[in-house]
Amino acid sequence: MMMRKTTCIGLSIAAAMLIGSPLALGAPVIFENIGASDVISAGGGRIIRGSDDPPSIANAMAFTPSADAILGSVQLALNGNGSQVGAIDVSLYSGAGSGPDTLIELLGTVGPSDVPVSGSGPFDVFSIQLSSSLNPLLQNGQEYFIAAEPASADINNYAWFILENTQGVWSKFGDNPWTFENGSFDWQPAFRVLAVPKPSTLILAGLAMLGLLAYGQRSGFCRLSDFYLYRTVFYCKTSFSLCRT
Repeated sequence: MMMRKTTCIGLSIAAAMLIGSPLALGAPVIFENIGASDVISAGGGRIIRGSDDPPSIANAMAFTPSADAILGSVQLALNGNGSQVGAIDVSLYSGAGSGPDTLIELLGTVGPSDVPVSGSGPFDVFSIQLSSSLNPLLQNGQEYFIAAEPASADINNYAWFILENTQGVWSKFGDNPWTFENGSFDWQPAFRVLAVPKPSTLILAGLAMLGLLAYGQRSGFCRLSDFYLYRTVFYCKTSFSLCRT
């Protein structure tokens, strides 16, 4: 009986993971500025702050999609120093050569409790993932920007952690226009852009999920009627026991 319960729970978790993770569904990376040999440094980052500590500072990174794709989500290496206040707006802009121009979507607002506190040594985790609700079509060859801007005047003590290269970053100080900086200390903030999985990938994931549940029914460990979809996670209909014996 215990083996049946364990197997049934395992199949439920596997099915949930299969449909719940963008990477598990094969969400393609359409742009990232970190390669196999790059390091995200915990020793420095591009500061984001509000007008209470003038001048306010915003930063943006340009990218060109590797193919036409529907935007799914973005990942950023945003951190705080333990005393961060205020909030950051992360947005998608279009533009052409002169920095962020037309706002396409506010992807989300990041607050003090959303970001990890930075430490010493290399930092290799994208700490923030924001999903697109508008899912705009991004076109290959078109330049876009991911911008991190102060959402309130009191924002301070945030950093968008950087790659140890000098390929440049777009910055905005106070009410001045966006400017491109690529000096010896103008290292790039680290980020990644993911597309919505293609329908064929979703179909394959659905077939795999059904295969798992069918296997559970045929082997006698679970019954298909025990499963239902609730908030993208599979549970058995019974209470604490999770699966029928």
